[in-house]
Amino acid sequence: MTGRRTFSCFSPALLFVFVASLLCLAPRVSAQRGAITIQQNLATLVDEAAVIIRGRIIASRVEPHPEFQNLQTIVITVAVDHALKGSPGQVYTFRQFLWDVRDKYDVASHKKAQNVLLLLNKPSQYGLSMPVGLGQGRFLIYRQADGDLAAVNAFANVGLFQNFEQEMRRRGKALPPHLVSQARQFRSGPLKLADLEDFIRAAQAGN
Repeated sequence: MTGRRTFSCFSPALLFVFVASLLCLAPRVSAQRGAITIQQNLATLVDEAAVIIRGRIIASRVEPHPEFQNLQTIVITVAVDHALKGSPGQVYTFRQFLWDVRDKYDVASHKKAQNVLLLLNKPSQYGLSMPVGLGQGRFLIYRQADGDLAAVNAFANVGLFQNFEQEMRRRGKALPPHLVSQARQFRSGPLKLADLEDFIRAAQAGN
């Protein structure tokens, strides 16, 4: 006997693991391959993240959860270039629940050599973590034609600045003028990486 717990796919115990480990989920709005999460603005995403890192994915693999063998997970390792929240060290590894069987074949889009900015939840008691708001907290970084680095999440950055300025004002935090203008005008599409990082820092100012 190895001591590892195994359950059928529909067992109450396994369902409990899902619920306890994935509290960030909400019942409506944005869907991503078998998971549904409420749309959140960037201020809320930053608040909910325990770690925010920018770096390069150096490994990603699908494997069973070490304790719950019927629970498929993805283990992602990132070489950290810069930490915007938390103290992740030079290399950060997290284990994410495999939401959909299709994710097994593309490691849920966490592909080796991708440059990413990740807003990650604190790992649960079962060692599971994920980008906050699922695809909302995972930004792919790429170089635009003008040479600037840009970042875009799985939802084309839609909703990042919905009520953002009001939320910052409620917290007593002032945004620099250039960020105020951008937050008011932005609807969707890539953001300059430098601007996104400035917004993240502004959301944490005074915390």
